[in-house]
Amino acid sequence: MKLIKRDFNQRKNEINTYFIFLENLLIYDTVSWNGNSQEKILIELRSIMKANIFLLLYNLTESSISAAIEQIHISIKKDNNISFDNVNEGIKIKLIKYLKNKKKVKKFINEIDEISIDIISSCFDKKEVFSGNAGRSEINDLAKQYGFSTNSDYKKTKHGKKLDKVKDHRNALAHGVFSFREIGKAIYID
Repeated sequence: MKLIKRDFNQRKNEINTYFIFLENLLIYDTVSWNGNSQEKILIELRSIMKANIFLLLYNLTESSISAAIEQIHISIKKDNNISFDNVNEGIKIKLIKYLKNKKKVKKFINEIDEISIDIISSCFDKKEVFSGNAGRSEINDLAKQYGFSTNSDYKKTKHGKKLDKVKDHRNALAHGVFSFREIGKAIYID
């Protein structure tokens, strides 16, 4: 879990660094190369740079939740006392659905020794955690399934109220629905 927190803090620091840079850019409207000449930043480039915030925020969200879920599976796999019978109902349902839809029966049979223990480690695919849809309701659903809390300081997070906007803008950028300039143009940073 320490690695997950370290990775989270590193990505958070990257975002903070980018915000500071962007705030200065928007205030001074110029950038200096090697302390010598200053260049005025075009409105289009400023919009593109603002839109990049959504990729950074989405990256932080998806990587943190995916890593946490992966760590849960790794912890369960390492603890020989935890079997399928001992996990909560949400995880059982997730595992059975995975088996039903994804696993090849022969491959599964070859992977297991003790079905109630091995079923847990055999049914995790990190790529399946979000697939580009890490929003508020998806994270809350995972929290219910895995039994962790999404409670946070409402004043700071509004309980993830803006996560869907981050997800939607990230998807629009990733799939070419809107350009970075179009997304960034509509974003106001105070």
